[in-house]
Amino acid sequence: MKLFKFKNGKGIVSISTIVIVLLAMLFTAMWYNRNYSSLTGNAVYAEGNFVFSRPVISYVNDINELKILNEGWYEIRHGYVFYLEHFDNSIPLYIKVLNLNQQDGIVVVDADGTVSFDESFRGLP
Repeated sequence: MKLFKFKNGKGIVSISTIVIVLLAMLFTAMWYNRNYSSLTGNAVYAEGNFVFSRPVISYVNDINELKILNEGWYEIRHGYVFYLEHFDNSIPLYIKVLNLNQQDGIVVVDADGTVSFDESFRGLP
């Protein structure tokens, strides 16, 4: 074919091929989604009636009750317990310590369940 002998001819064929493939993908997606078009509306309607609940907070009297937790480092801020994953990121555990002398600090739980508390820890800078 003479069309392939020129640069412009190759470009036109390439663009035409790309456009045809994209249109085929678009029409295929529209064909397969035509029967499910009402699914999204029904799902949104059902989710609209959902009421979000607040997380349940467990209360412990003393840090010695935290020995049930896995081995690791935990920070207590204003009585709430956070798991220290990498010391720059903490995960809330929804546990509150009621003892007023143990409201802020760091807790270490050993593999055997031994709990150590350091009240001088005031968070990372």
